[in-house]
Amino acid sequence: MEAIDCLDILLKSDEDMLGLLLTERQKLEQDAERDENGEICVQLELDPELHAGVELLLEDFSRQLKSSLQEVRYLQKKIQYKQELAAIALDASRTRMLRLNTQLTIGGVSLAF
Repeated sequence: MEAIDCLDILLKSDEDMLGLLLTERQKLEQDAERDENGEICVQLELDPELHAGVELLLEDFSRQLKSSLQEVRYLQKKIQYKQELAAIALDASRTRMLRLNTQLTIGGVSLAF
């Protein structure tokens, strides 16, 4: 759940998604104007529309993650139901064995007299 929440927050923040464009940011830094000390004097900005590709990838990953989470929950419930059925079947077998044991004990006591 935390990963899905984190992805949802990331998808809502354009600034954070632009931060994921590391190659584009590096190209901007290489193309930036520098003074004689090597300091960047004019800071270039990333185009906010560039994050569309990142957004599509993250939305697809989020959708896959949510689908996987739903499937895991479904399988967990299915396993839980199977365990409950197995417990009921074991209880029924134990009850039959106790009933048979009781009947044999009564039969043994009857034959003893």
